[in-house]
Amino acid sequence: MTNQLKVSMYKWRRFWVLYVAYVILGAVGITYGYLKLSPAEGAYEGFLATISDTSFVFIITMVTAGFVGSDFSNRTIQHEITTGHSRLSVILVRALPVFLSAISMHVLYIVSTMIGIWIKSGTMGQHFTGQDILWLVTVLMQVAAVQSIIQWIAFLCRNAVVGIAASILFTFMTCNVLRNFMESRIFTISVFCFVRESSYETLIPALMIAIVVIFGMLFLTYQTFRKAELR
Repeated sequence: MTNQLKVSMYKWRRFWVLYVAYVILGAVGITYGYLKLSPAEGAYEGFLATISDTSFVFIITMVTAGFVGSDFSNRTIQHEITTGHSRLSVILVRALPVFLSAISMHVLYIVSTMIGIWIKSGTMGQHFTGQDILWLVTVLMQVAAVQSIIQWIAFLCRNAVVGIAASILFTFMTCNVLRNFMESRIFTISVFCFVRESSYETLIPALMIAIVVIFGMLFLTYQTFRKAELR
């Protein structure tokens, strides 16, 4: 499994779609911070404006589905199975780069927006607190949780193009459409609605739900893939 993980991480570092996504999110963040947000509160306002923003989760989703799905399309996963690797290891060695790419993309979007405001205002504004750090950790776990669902979709479809299309549609419906229409307490602490405020009463249950979703989806992915016929 160690060698599998090394190969998976190597492919992740060479996955050109990821770097295209980095450029897009970085450019969007700087532009948004510089042109759209008020410099009154300094760069900290960029953090507040983007930490809970799910507008560009579909880009993260596209990277995840493309990364996992390409290994089915080029028969890398089929080769791993025939050479004796377990199906569980096939899933786990792809989960780490999937989570890392998702987290890094959302962080880049936040930071680039803060940079855009800082260029205009020249000030940081309000300083970060321990509660802000917990807020960020919670949202990043929610980001990873959403991508654990996307990984399951990719293993279910076992085709890069179909997986990307299904994943983007799923993300658009949950993280964009439903987020705009559902205000119930249950939905606002779900992984599809990144927590919008930093109270402990919201952060703690949202964090717990995100962790449960991650492990639950890894288990469901294994159960889905365990007896799947590979062609």
